[in-house]
Amino acid sequence: MKKEIKLFIFDMDGLMFDTEPISAQCWQAAAAQFGYDVPDEAFFAVLGMNQITAGDVFRRFLGSDFPYETVRRVKLAYQERYYQEHDIPVKAGLEQCLDYARQKKIACAVASSSPLVQIRYLLKKTGLLPYFTLLQSGEEIAHGKPAPDIFLTACRHLSVAPSQAVVFEDSAIGLQAAHAADIAAVWVPDLGTVPAAVAATAWRQCRTLAEVPNFLTAE
Repeated sequence: MKKEIKLFIFDMDGLMFDTEPISAQCWQAAAAQFGYDVPDEAFFAVLGMNQITAGDVFRRFLGSDFPYETVRRVKLAYQERYYQEHDIPVKAGLEQCLDYARQKKIACAVASSSPLVQIRYLLKKTGLLPYFTLLQSGEEIAHGKPAPDIFLTACRHLSVAPSQAVVFEDSAIGLQAAHAADIAAVWVPDLGTVPAAVAATAWRQCRTLAEVPNFLTAE
């Protein structure tokens, strides 16, 4: 039976924009100011997490004295400056996917652990903001990914049943959140490792978002 889809929910970093390497560089630069070296394992472990959960992970890797909130503020300042001075790297196929949604009258939302001001800035700078009906930041959600709250909140705000939504994710915890929300997920791999058991929960796997219109049309 063909799935009725009324809502596309997009993660942002690593899925819509190739910004995870930029984030990693900014974390390293900010942490270095305070005498810390962030291991790759720590960065990969926090992919997709909100600030509260990520802070716990960083302290586990770097020690309980790691000044996470202070370092994060410096990191965000570095990131903001980078985005102001450079073009935002848009992932392949994103615009084709958004055009398909517009053609089919499918609402689009962003559900990202990034700050709302950053989500809005990147979408505005890339000219993609008009495609989106809702911008949902993990900073506004008590329980971040892998909890389902951010996706269920997006569905509730737009009055769409989870069974009529599709989540697009690149990270393991994003896929776990979609699975917990009982929302079909399309996995588009980026950085980090996704365990086989988590990958198996995805409805579809695509190399890029450009593949989405074709497989949905064929459904």
